[in-house]
Amino acid sequence: LGITVLTCNYFRIVKARMNIFGIYFNSKKGDEKMRRLLIVILLCFTPVLAVAGDFIVTLKNEPLNIGVVNFYVDDIIDSRANKDNIGTARTGAFNVESKVNLEGGFKPALMDFLKTSFPKDDEKTPIVLNVLNFSVNERMVFLAEKAEANADIEFYEKKDDNLIKLFKADTYVKQTSGVDCTKFHEQNIRNVLKEAFVLFISSSSEINSSKSDALVSAEELVKKSDEYTQRRKNEEIKTKPYYFEEWKKLKNYDLSYEWSRGALLFEYRYEKATGHYENATNSYCLGAGIYKTVNGKIDVKYQNGVKRTGKIDVNAIPVAFYLFHRVKTGGWSGKWGIGVAVYYFTGNIDMAPYDSIYDGSGIGANLVLPFEFLIYGNKKNDTFINLNINAQIPIIKNRFERANSYIEAPGYAGSFIGFSVGKYWK
Repeated sequence: LGITVLTCNYFRIVKARMNIFGIYFNSKKGDEKMRRLLIVILLCFTPVLAVAGDFIVTLKNEPLNIGVVNFYVDDIIDSRANKDNIGTARTGAFNVESKVNLEGGFKPALMDFLKTSFPKDDEKTPIVLNVLNFSVNERMVFLAEKAEANADIEFYEKKDDNLIKLFKADTYVKQTSGVDCTKFHEQNIRNVLKEAFVLFISSSSEINSSKSDALVSAEELVKKSDEYTQRRKNEEIKTKPYYFEEWKKLKNYDLSYEWSRGALLFEYRYEKATGHYENATNSYCLGAGIYKTVNGKIDVKYQNGVKRTGKIDVNAIPVAFYLFHRVKTGGWSGKWGIGVAVYYFTGNIDMAPYDSIYDGSGIGANLVLPFEFLIYGNKKNDTFINLNINAQIPIIKNRFERANSYIEAPGYAGSFIGFSVGKYWK
């Protein structure tokens, strides 16, 4: 709200600066167009400035309801490779990536939760959990979002100061929503723990029957678990699809053709990743280019409502900002997004034989809807070729004038198709 008020306060100053480029807003209609342009630019840049804090999950104090057991949970050993968080979630209106953590910390939160189902009892056998992996995440599927949780937990019997391995459980749960799946993380965490205990109870492991040579100290167990977890993490990195490795930035060159006007657009784009997921990446992108059309066909509506077709010759320099969501699903990879392009143009529209030539120059803006599809990728040098389809939708029309008359038409707009060549940097 404060930024919006500041924008309104400086509207007159911005309007005066734009007069330098030959754009004059001397009417209420012109002022309204200017305000719309500033608001669109503001809304497009606001998500990048937003910084999301951690998403905290508070586990409900509810028992797992898995029946009567002859053990209780005495301790938890946290052997996860990444102890900073338990995963990521996309929160807010712009799906900003947030780290997920349990309220009070990972081990204290799990101990408090499990005491409800497995309270300490001297008549029962103490069990120690060795958590190798415990994570939650979100990923995009077709027309939906999926919340997932998985856990690798080893069960040990505590005997004096040593531990006896009984069982290892690998569990996975998921829930899908068409709108927002972040709300499922708390329930998924409880469910993935329940699945691990159900597998342990239904296994053939028998408490108090393990051999003495299976004894291991807690310190040795932590060391072995860290080595196992790091080895598994390295293996996952090697097998991960290269398109969604955690690249930091990419640069590409785009050459596109606009079929209605016969125009060409050459654009350079610099893109930075803002969040990585199992099969998707969010990013923002800055672009700058050159647009040119010669004798392009354009339909013009006069002030009296008459529609006529003319020929447009325009050179433009657009600068654009985009938000992208990149996915890999099924047999294809690509990205889509939304953006805004602000451009400076100069040129004319020839309305012969019904009318004469109208000249124009100034600044305009478009809403951009970009789509890209991967058609070739080189894993060795991280280069790629994409098929691009972009829709440039005018936010305001530009004025072309002659003598005491004028017409309005977008200086730079249309539907583009082309190719881009680029490279990833990690």
